[in-house]
Amino acid sequence: MKIHQIMKILQILLISITVVGCRFNYSEPAGKISDDENSSGLITAKRSLIYIQENKTDSLRGLFNSKVAKMVKPEQLHWLMQEGQKVLNEYIYPNDTSILKSQSTNYSMGGKKIVEMFSFPFQNKTYKDSLKYFHITVVDNEIHRLFLNDYPPGMRIIEPKHTEPHKDNFDMKTENLRWFRIWYEGGDKVDSKKGKNYYYAVSGDKEKLVNIGADRLIQDVFDILNTAKFDSLDVKYLGDDDNGDDEWIYLRFKFQNPEYKDLGEFTLSCFLDSEQGADKPFSKYIIFKHTDKTRYLLLRDKNPELVQILSKIGNFNYGKNYERYP
Repeated sequence: MKIHQIMKILQILLISITVVGCRFNYSEPAGKISDDENSSGLITAKRSLIYIQENKTDSLRGLFNSKVAKMVKPEQLHWLMQEGQKVLNEYIYPNDTSILKSQSTNYSMGGKKIVEMFSFPFQNKTYKDSLKYFHITVVDNEIHRLFLNDYPPGMRIIEPKHTEPHKDNFDMKTENLRWFRIWYEGGDKVDSKKGKNYYYAVSGDKEKLVNIGADRLIQDVFDILNTAKFDSLDVKYLGDDDNGDDEWIYLRFKFQNPEYKDLGEFTLSCFLDSEQGADKPFSKYIIFKHTDKTRYLLLRDKNPELVQILSKIGNFNYGKNYERYP
């Protein structure tokens, strides 16, 4: 359903809006689109950049495939519009011959689909070796994938060491929270009152968390993370996986501790149903992070207590504190 890991991520950053609509059973190898072919897909891709530059969020959302549009989180679009406008205003727009174009043919029971992929390299006006890329995937004149990063298509980054503020030990406490946000998606799970595919968000400061009565649950999460033996430390981070139609929770925190002032926003995400998310690369992990390129990974199967607490948070009754427009 909806992915904001939210983060800068949305976080290089990279934040990314990564959304996948239809899933196909067979795909022919990608081929190059003729350089002189001004395809309708390319027109759609260019139109999306115009809407970003003009800050027309609703118009941009209107270009997305209908299923994709439902999955895109407001914070993802906010980041994309904000960072995208910086690139479009401060970098050199590429000419058509510089746009990287390819296409593939996907087959399913529903027929044949032509998937067009465009990567727009924007060059910094001052530092000519600095590039930003808009990557846009179009199917039937609808956008299925759109994100912004520093890398050409297909490039994977393996960093030999941490390049951002990093901590090996944590001492997180709810009393030091400056801000929190809880995002929950029910996915295909059916709620007797909310039905199917429902979602919500709750946010505020530490006083609000206490008034709601969820501060103990959050502290239980912190207690586990403070002493956790992480199964993996991932520094190849290029974006978050789309969570599809699965039950999923995404927590965000900002602390007022002096020792955390350079670490930015802390986030935690997890698929709550072990039968769901199986096709996502990181579905077996609880993902905790505090910088753009560093993720701490905990195997979900080895941490059932944490998963159980996260499930309680997701199914907690927040009364009148739900965001009206999450």
